[in-house]
Formats: sequence, C-alpha cells, structure tokens
Amino acid sequence: MPDKSVTVDTEQKTPSRNGCALEVSGVTVSYHEKPVLRNVNFKIAGGQLVAVVGPNGAGKSTLLKTVLGLIKPTAGSVTVTGKPLSANRLSIAYVPQTESVDWDFPITVNEVVMMGRYGRLGYLGWPGKRDREIVKECLQTVAMEDFGNRHIRQLSGGQQKRVFLARALAQQSEILLLDEPMAGVDARTEKAIFQLMRKFSDDGRTLIVVHHDLEALELFDSVLLLNQSIIAHGPVSETATVENLRKTYGGQARFLDEAEHQLKEAPSYGH
Repeated sequence: MPDKSVTVDTEQKTPSRNGCALEVSGVTVSYHEKPVLRNVNFKIAGGQLVAVVGPNGAGKSTLLKTVLGLIKPTAGSVTVTGKPLSANRLSIAYVPQTESVDWDFPITVNEVVMMGRYGRLGYLGWPGKRDREIVKECLQTVAMEDFGNRHIRQLSGGQQKRVFLARALAQQSEILLLDEPMAGVDARTEKAIFQLMRKFSDDGRTLIVVHHDLEALELFDSVLLLNQSIIAHGPVSETATVENLRKTYGGQARFLDEAEHQLKEAPSYGH
C-alpha cells in the first residue's frame, strides 16, 4: 500500500489527543419497550483507535447509530468535541456494514465519495472544484484513485470498504464510526484497512470500530466491552482480560477456551 498522507482536512481541525472527542452519558435505548442499551457511560479522547466488542445482540450497531443521531435514546445524552450532538453532527462520519448497502443502485465510485460532501454543501449547494479535488484526494488516500468512474457493484468487497472509508474522509469529520469494516475480507485486505485506520488515528482523527476478532485487539489503543451496558473500557492490555471477556460474553465455552490463546497470538500490522 502506498504510504500516502491524509491531506483532505483543510476546513476543519482535528481534536487534540488530550481533549475529549466523544462523551456518552447515561444512554439507554429501547425497542418496543425492551432495553437494548442500558445506562451506557464512557469518554473517548481525541486521536484514539477504539474497538467496540461484544456478542451478537449486545447493542454495538445500536450504539453507533445513537452516537450518529439516527436513533433517539430513551435517556441520556451524546456530546461531540464538547458540544451537544445536535449542534455538531458534521463532526461524525459513518462507514456502514457493506451488507446494508444497495449494490444495485446505479452510482459510481466518484459519486459515492462525493456524497460525503453533501452535508457541507447545504440543500441547494452544488459540488464545486474544491469538492471534486477533495474526492480525488480521498480516493488517493485509500489507493482507489483509478476506480473513480467504476460502478460500485463492480468492486471487490475490500475495494468497496475502501470507497466508504473515502466517503467518510470526504466529510472532513473528526470522528469516524466503522461498523465491522473487516467482515468478509481476506487477510491482506484486513491488514491494509488496519493500516489505513492507524494512519487516520495518527493524523488526529478518532475511530470507533465495531470489531469481532480478538486476535487483532492489540492493534487498537483501547477497547470498549459492551453487552447492553459497559462491562469495561480502557487500554487493551488492561481491559481485554479473560475475566472481563467472560462477563461480556456470558461464559460462552468455546469463546473462553480460545480467548487467552487468541490474545497471546495476535498479529502485528505495523502498529
């Protein structure tokens, strides 16, 4: 992968690593009166690469959608870079699971990435020269600049994920939320995506990543263990212990048998 710097953040400064990028306070979310998230509280510093880990049904995707403002919590609040979410929505970008995308929709790679600019154009705005330059720079960053005129469905799964990363970058947001970006990709693509995420983090962005593979946890700065409520949150080495994982996954035998081995045998992707 070419070692290219992220050069698109010209309109907005990324937060200091010492500042609080995201604060979730007392958030509860219910579907049909059934709680999915219960009194969730955590803070994440700017420039962190954070894994969100938990079993199916733990509320991981719901948490991301609540932080985005797509789901209104029953109780609690979300603060983004010190401001209420309602006043700072452009500070957050989202990379969805590829399974949730309509791949038959007739749209090119350039058009997908340009969608990341719409929030800054306003209702009657039209993309200009600078917007097109930003789209090109974002595609260069994820090594997809030669695919701009290709239909999105003509790409491999890994290429599609890179395009959605480029769309998130085009928003020039301080916080990136990624919902299982490694799902369904091969080891080489997984490594490339991790390297990109680390590059973005080193550049000052905050990344919150729903992730399921314990073998790669050491590549993150911190981990948030979630099962409807926060089980533990902190540096990976201190937080992703077998005891905490047991609490998070509810004693699933197969998982617990493999947990220690996976954590010890975790690969290095150039962190």
